[in-house]
Amino acid sequence: MNFKKINFYSYIILLVSIEIIVILGYFSIVIGWSDTLIAGIIAFIGAVLGGGVTYLGVRITLKHRDKELFLQNASERLAALEYLNSIYGKELNEVSLIEKNYLENGFNEHYVRVYVQEFKQILSDQRNLMYKNLTFEENEILDLYIKSIDSLSKRRTLREEDVTDVIDKVRLVFEVIYRSRDTLRKNYYKYKKERRF
Repeated sequence: MNFKKINFYSYIILLVSIEIIVILGYFSIVIGWSDTLIAGIIAFIGAVLGGGVTYLGVRITLKHRDKELFLQNASERLAALEYLNSIYGKELNEVSLIEKNYLENGFNEHYVRVYVQEFKQILSDQRNLMYKNLTFEENEILDLYIKSIDSLSKRRTLREEDVTDVIDKVRLVFEVIYRSRDTLRKNYYKYKKERRF
């Protein structure tokens, strides 16, 4: 448990304790003590403590179940992300060649246009795999990049600025996939390590 959770639970226990002291003080002054009152107070305290323990138990169980589900699916997702990473790693190399060619020989619209069409097709072919293995936020980001690349592919003529835009988008797509794979791998090993103990 981290410090914030311990602080939160300590605060709740403190509030419940103060409430019990106030209630006990009120009853002892106003009503007086009787066997029924003492039994009721003990039952109340038992219910509060039992509810708190049940709540913590359910949280721990759900957290453990989520980790187990993650570990069951992580290998398959890691394999898929490795596959995507290899595909877009090749595209990253290809786009580096385009950039090198652009810097050395100037702008070649035909070469860039052909590459944009090829990259658009690769994105389209792998889209289902991305939806299954990336988070919702990562897919939203990729959708923006795909729309941008799609708009570039539909232009009648490409400008020199479009070359840098294509290069940036390919790099960003690769970065999203790489970061997702890296995060998944870190979480996998973290949960696997926690599971041993």
